[in-house]
Amino acid sequence: AFQREWFWPEPAGAEVSGAVADVAEAGFWAAVERGDADAVAGVLGVDEQALAGVVPVLSAWRRQRTERSAVDSWRYRVAWEPVSGVPASQLEGRWLLLQPAGSEEVLTGFEEWCPGLERVTCPSGVDRAALAEILASATEGAAGVLAPADGAEAALALVQAVLSDADGAGRLWVLTQGAVAAAGSDRVV
Repeated sequence: AFQREWFWPEPAGAEVSGAVADVAEAGFWAAVERGDADAVAGVLGVDEQALAGVVPVLSAWRRQRTERSAVDSWRYRVAWEPVSGVPASQLEGRWLLLQPAGSEEVLTGFEEWCPGLERVTCPSGVDRAALAEILASATEGAAGVLAPADGAEAALALVQAVLSDADGAGRLWVLTQGAVAAAGSDRVV
């Protein structure tokens, strides 16, 4: 694979931020990098003695910035970019809303988002085995399950029951309360 072809990236130049357009600026930074106080004084039009203590500090700073810039250019970057223009859609297929007994009035509004929604009521505080038993017959042919989870332990039991114990449950969407927006413009529902 490495015969007669170069597969490694070419090293970038030593410039900090792309090509330097101004020749005087390029000369200034070259003189700073060399630590040449006389040349720096000539570019700035000042006395060399005034820059004697400053040029070594500038030279060290410039070398450090150049090295840091080179190392930073090798690093992998991850950036958050919010998705915009996503059309509001509805879930398709037969979905189950697994709801604790007595929560019917709280879990409203899902039918307009998911027209094929069927509500399955289960006792509060039910464990994994009981959840799997309740879902065993109801999930056949279901595209997925929507379910509220009250705490991490309940969420884990729910995930295990739906995705492992009850065959054919499809996807699981866990509903939460007190969500936090990812960005300032996000609306938490």
